[in-house]
Amino acid sequence: QLRTRLEGLKGFDIAILDCPPNFGTLAINAYTTASKIIIPIQLGFFSLKGVSSFLDSIKHVKERVLPVVKHKIEIFGVLITFYDSRTKISKEIFEAIKELFPNELFTTMIPQNIKLNEAQASGQSIFQYDSNCKGAEAYLELTREIIKRGI
Repeated sequence: QLRTRLEGLKGFDIAILDCPPNFGTLAINAYTTASKIIIPIQLGFFSLKGVSSFLDSIKHVKERVLPVVKHKIEIFGVLITFYDSRTKISKEIFEAIKELFPNELFTTMIPQNIKLNEAQASGQSIFQYDSNCKGAEAYLELTREIIKRGI
């Protein structure tokens, strides 16, 4: 149903499906509809462990589900979120992610920014809430990078 509805959508170049980090019905529908995946990763130990599990699940979906629906999907990029260069653990995990995704890692990183949390809490996009904050600037730069990569 999701694929059918998106195919009928007019006036848009891309659609972004933001999914929870699990493989429930919503996520499976998104993966059988989307052509590219952007993986957001927080620089924490459990996030790094979660990436491994996520990659295993994507492999399973690619091998078992996607051939049935005649669909292909690829990892388009890896996005570092909640970036804080002051912590040792962030630096260590960032190095590990660079090794794991040498070609997919975006140069843009989304910083830890209270304005992003405030925008979420107010039910607004960051561009509605405070378009001049560091978080908004980072998302704008990410958009430019995505377009440059040719999504």
